[in-house]
Parts: sequence; structure tokens; C-alpha cells
Amino acid sequence: MYRNLSTSQKLITYIAYIAMVFSLLYVYGVVIGVELNFFLQFFIVLLGSLAVVFFMKKPLVFYILLVFSMISLLVVHRYVTPILEAVIQRMAALFSNIFNHLQGEEFIFPENVLWFWGILLGIIALFTAFIIFKEKRIYWLLPVYLGSYIYYWYIYIDQAYGMTVVFIVAFLVLFGMNKYFEEQCHWEGTERNRIDSLYGPWIQTVGIYSALIILLAMILPKSGNALEWHWLEDRVYDVFPFVEDMRSDSQYIRGAREADSFEFTSTGFQRESNRLGGPVSLSSRVVMQVEASEPNYLRGNVRHTYQDNRWETITEPSETYDLAEDFSGLTEEEEDEYYRQAFITITHDEFASQSLFTPFKPAEVRSSRGEEVIVNRDGALIFPDGVYQRESYTIKVQKPRVYGELLETDIDLQIEDLEYLDSYLQLPEEEITDRTRELTESIVEEAEAENDYEKARAIEGHLREDYEYNTQVEPLPLNEEFVDHFLFETQEGYCTYYATTMAVMLRLEGIPVRYIEGYVAREEVEDEPGVYEVRQRHAHTWVEAFIEPVGWVNFEPTPAFPQPYRQDALLGMEEEEDLDIDFEQEEADDFGDLGIDADVEVGPGDGDEALDEPETTIPPRVTRGVIIALLLLFIGFMPGRFLYGVLEYRRRERQVESWSSKKKILCLYAYVLELIEKLGQQPREGETHYEFADRIAYKLYEERKIGIKDLTHIFVQSKYGDLPVSDEEVQLFKDYRHRLEGRLKNDWGKRRYLYRKYIKRDFTVKNDKR
Repeated sequence: MYRNLSTSQKLITYIAYIAMVFSLLYVYGVVIGVELNFFLQFFIVLLGSLAVVFFMKKPLVFYILLVFSMISLLVVHRYVTPILEAVIQRMAALFSNIFNHLQGEEFIFPENVLWFWGILLGIIALFTAFIIFKEKRIYWLLPVYLGSYIYYWYIYIDQAYGMTVVFIVAFLVLFGMNKYFEEQCHWEGTERNRIDSLYGPWIQTVGIYSALIILLAMILPKSGNALEWHWLEDRVYDVFPFVEDMRSDSQYIRGAREADSFEFTSTGFQRESNRLGGPVSLSSRVVMQVEASEPNYLRGNVRHTYQDNRWETITEPSETYDLAEDFSGLTEEEEDEYYRQAFITITHDEFASQSLFTPFKPAEVRSSRGEEVIVNRDGALIFPDGVYQRESYTIKVQKPRVYGELLETDIDLQIEDLEYLDSYLQLPEEEITDRTRELTESIVEEAEAENDYEKARAIEGHLREDYEYNTQVEPLPLNEEFVDHFLFETQEGYCTYYATTMAVMLRLEGIPVRYIEGYVAREEVEDEPGVYEVRQRHAHTWVEAFIEPVGWVNFEPTPAFPQPYRQDALLGMEEEEDLDIDFEQEEADDFGDLGIDADVEVGPGDGDEALDEPETTIPPRVTRGVIIALLLLFIGFMPGRFLYGVLEYRRRERQVESWSSKKKILCLYAYVLELIEKLGQQPREGETHYEFADRIAYKLYEERKIGIKDLTHIFVQSKYGDLPVSDEEVQLFKDYRHRLEGRLKNDWGKRRYLYRKYIKRDFTVKNDKR
């Protein structure tokens, strides 16, 4: 034990010790499901931690209490009621549950949660007290505490972040006191012993610096989004496959919670269930793997009515079918002539849902679990038992043949024969604006559309060509109609904007429409042909329109997605259409802006070695004024650096304006490539400028009008040809550069973007002298 401690010194040591124990026990409590409130947990940890220290100081008391408890148990068993066997069985069940939990085989049962938490309290408090009060080597605490915090933060236990701060503050205070006690032992016995007079300024300095370090760490620019280093994650997962399982959220395992039906708000594309639109929060979490012969649109939900800027589903009537029972309602002749049969197998990853995902038109479901499936209107499937992490199901699908093929058959499906026609044509007449109606009429008239299919193609083409794809749009203002605001005000958005607008326009033309929510499976796993990885960011909405005489047909109004060949339900399955699409890309995302990696750089940390270096004793002449001056220096450093960065950036912009047009093109193109790399797209070894531009062009759909391929062509002509460079071409590079910077700001967050641009100054237009 520490010797000759004053009351205040003991109090500080005990506070730090209890704070450390509580910080780790609170995280453990979240993991195993302790339902006690925060203050009650703290009170129990306080008593338990102090009891452990007491028994460490007086172990004989502990042994006496243990023996007394055993004797009391035997006496009660012998003379009152036979409870010994029940106690032994209860303890055996408890430790069996704990052992199986540590093996990853089961969760802690509710009746065992508090017992297990109490055992953890005793172990952690004993370990921490032994290190602090006996060994006095507090850096031995770092592997256990920081290792636990990092692990649980990595598997999405958000409380681990806050408790890490608590631990670090307590650790720094104890570390400073340890150094003080070392100096105290060193000075003991010397003649002019003035160490006691240093305790006040010493502990004050330790406290200030500890608080300052934590404060700076908390306020430094950073994004609220999770770091997304896809290239690093892929390599770690290849070498250490178990790490991907660690990252999986336990809430998706069967038994953790009840699975719900699919809601588009869970994907990050729609934040409010009662209102469409707003900025997107993308996630790279893998939700499922799909085994199929080709890419697929996977329907998860079908919406029918549009009112008050939101879509609603009509589920009834619904029918219940046994697994492996055909519910398509098709005859063998219809299947052979109008459809082609396919099977897809879906395995959930970090995902749990009662909704089954399938292309149109599903025919039967096969699964090793459950007994029945509910088929709602329009083929939306509900599996009452739910599908959880690492569970699979297989769908037999009757896929409609392509539109052109069906026209060559005798198929004759008519709108007037549709059941529930009113729901497919429903519109909030009082909400749809006159200019929306007028625009729809003008699109159809200009296209000289002669049938519903041509009308649909005209509307689809108008939306794809005249509006910008952007996932970071402002929320819809109050009292504004969603479609009108998209068409005439913002003129940019993502899939829900395009699909809703097309659905409304088609219904205005009397064409029945279904609004579909789900995922697109198009990212094929490398070296695993026929296996597609679906991430949360691959969520999507599209429309199905009833076109006479062929029936329901997919339409894709969102420009960030390839247009289906001849309106087939598949993606890019034919060669006749001149679509420059490569399904074999190794990058993490195939869909425009969905999933650009944030090129996050993390500087080297101080490491644990710093803890072993000798600490310089603060001399008595270090006064409060010096500490205040240092504090002001720390606080003023970042604003000063930021101001300098802004001035330097403006100076560089003025310098760029003085360059020749050709030099501007060369330097701006190099800067554009630097921005693209920071968005996560690096050129490959030996790749030409044209090859790189062709490979990544589809990832930059929001810059669709003038894209990287166009700029690359201008750059190559400027650098290797004798053609003059116009001011308009220079302006194209400037505009594209500003759009990329805006996109980088959206991906990183404003604070982190400004920090990287003006404080670190790690990207700017450079004077390329080559």
C-alpha cells in the first residue's frame, strides 16, 4: 500500500480506482443485459469495489465470513430445510451458462445476468485493486481495459467510447500521482526535503493536463459516421476471417430479439417513416449474400398508396402457404411460354427480417426452418419465424421474359382485368400540383408516345437525363409537396425521389404502378462466380408499371443505376443494348455515389512506451500563470493554424489564376485525381488515364453531365496535343473540382473536411512542373 498518504491523496486514488472499475463493469453490463439504471449500478460498484479493497487489506476477515457462510448453509440444510442440493444445482446451472456463453454457444439467461455481473465485479475490482494498491504498475491495466473498450466498440457497443474517456482520465491522474510517489520515495531522508510543498501544484498540473488532453481529443474535427476503410477491412477479413464475425452485431442472431418486417427507414435512405427525402446515412454493413446466376432486383416491400409525402402498404388480402408449395398461380403452359424459371439462395449476414427478398415473380420458398410463408398482395413475402444471421432460404422464381420477347407471344393482359386497380392508380388529387401535371403531359406529348410503354419510357428518360443524382439533399421543407419540390426546386435527389416522381407521373397518365423497396444484388464476390454481396448501401427503390399486353414491367428512373435492357427485370443481361457496364469490378460499390470510401488517415499514437519514460519533476517556480499561458497556447493553436491555412489557400488560388490555360488544365486534373483518391478510388499499377477514367466513371454519377471521362479526354489532348485550351474547358475543370470537394465534405463531415483542408492542408492545387 501507499505509505503516509494524506486524506486527499487517498480520496483521489480511491475515486480513480472506482471510476476505472465502474467504466469497465458498465460496458460489461450493457453487453450481458443488466437492466439496473446508471446510478444504481454505480452504487453497487462503489460498495463492491470498496469491499474488495477492505478484504485485500484484511483477508482474514474474508475467510472468516466465508467459513461462517458455509457453516450457516449446513445448519439451515440440517435443521431448517434441505437447500444444499438446490444451491449446488443453482451454482452448477449458473457456471454452466457462463461457460457456454464464453464459448459463444448461448446468451446469459435473464436469471443469471446479475449473478454473472456480480462475479465480473469481484474479478475486475480485485485485479484493478491489486495493480493499483499492491503492484503500483498501473500501465498493466492498459491491455485489459483498453483491449476491452476497443473490442466492444468494434462490435458496436457505443457506450464503450464514453467509458474509455472515463478510464483515460482516471489513468492519467493515477499515473501522475505514481510519479509523485516515486519522487517522494527518492527524496525521503534527504536534508532539505521540500517534496510535500510540491503536492498541490503537482496534482493541479496533472488534473489540468489530463482534462486538456481529453478535451482536445473530444473537440478535434471528426465525423459522426463510422470510419469506412473498405480496402483495409477486406484484407483483414481475408487473413483473419473471425474478425468479420466480431464486427457482426449480436442483435441479428436468433434469440437476441424478434425479427421485424423490412422497413426502408432501416437502410439509411429514408430517416423518417412519415416523410420522404432528406440526406442519406450510408452503411457498408453486409446484410446478405445472394447465390444466383445473374444480378437481381430484390423486392422487400411493395407500396401502394401515396399521401402526405409518404408511401403506405396494403397487405390484404394475404394467403398462407406451406414451404415448398407453389403459390405463383401460373399454369405449366404460362410458365413455359411467358416466364423463365430461376432459383436464388439468400444467406443473411448482419441482418434479421421477417420479409423475404425475391425478384418478381416468386413461386415457392424453401427453408430448413419454419413451416409456412405468408404471401401478401403483389407477391411480398413474410416468413413468420424470421430469418436471422447465418440463416438461409431459397426462392423459386418465375421471371417474366423481356418485354420484346413477350410482344412476340400471344400474351394479352389488360388493365381492366386487374384486381385492386384503384390502389394502383391512387393519387392525392388535392396535393399534386398543376405544374407537375403540366410537365407530365408535355413529356408525353414531346415524345409522341403512342402507348403506355412509350409513355413510361419517355418519363423514365426525362428523369434520368434532366435531374442530378445526389444523396446529400436537404430535408423537404414543411408544406411542400415532395414530387413538385424535386421536379422544380432542388432538381436533385436519390432513388426515392426518382421512383416516387415516376410513380406519380405514370398514375397521372392512367398507368397502374407499384412502388418497390428492396436491394439490388449486383456486387459479385471476387473469385466466387454467382455469389453477390449485398450491403446496406445497396438499398434501392424502383417502380413496376402494368403495361398492356405483357403485364408488370420494371422501370429504373434513377440515373445512378443501369437502365434494364428492354425493361427486363434483370440488370445488363443482353448485349444488344449498348451499355458500357462491367459487373466484375473489384471495388466495394457499383452504384454511383453509394459507398465511396472515406480516405481516413490516422496519425501514429504515442503508444505505451511513453509510460515507461521518466517524468520530469515540475519545479516549484512553475506558477499558475505559466499553466494558464500554456492553456491559452493550446486553445489558440488550432484557430491560428486554421486562419493561416485559409490565407494560404487563397494565396494559392490567386497564383493559379496567373497560370496559362494549359498549365491550369494539367494542375487541376492532377488535383481532381487527388480528390478522387481521397474518395477511395486509386489508380492501379500500369493503368492509363483513360483506363482509370473508364473504370471509375460509373461511381461518379452525380457529376454525370461532365464527368471524369470527358475531363480525361481534354487533359490528354492538352498535354500531348497541340490543340489550344479554351477558358470554357478550364471552367469545366474548376466546376468539377468544386463538386468533388462538396462530395468530400458530405462524406467526411464539414468539421473533418475543414480540418484536412485548412489545418493539415493535405490537398490543394499544386504547381505541376512536369
